[in-house]
Amino acid sequence: MADPNKFKSVSVPIKTYKMLEFLGKGKLVDANLTISKTIKVLANKKAKKYGYKEK
Repeated sequence: MADPNKFKSVSVPIKTYKMLEFLGKGKLVDANLTISKTIKVLANKKAKKYGYKEK
């Protein structure tokens, strides 16, 4: 089981899941990404744009 101090799970609608699969197939970076890595890349881009600082 994953360490709950490091990982959380999320539920997304199937339509969103399919979008994430599409984006993960070389659209965001020059490699195929898992769903979790796709979410991470998108979140990092938005967080950086809005000045998020890790605490």
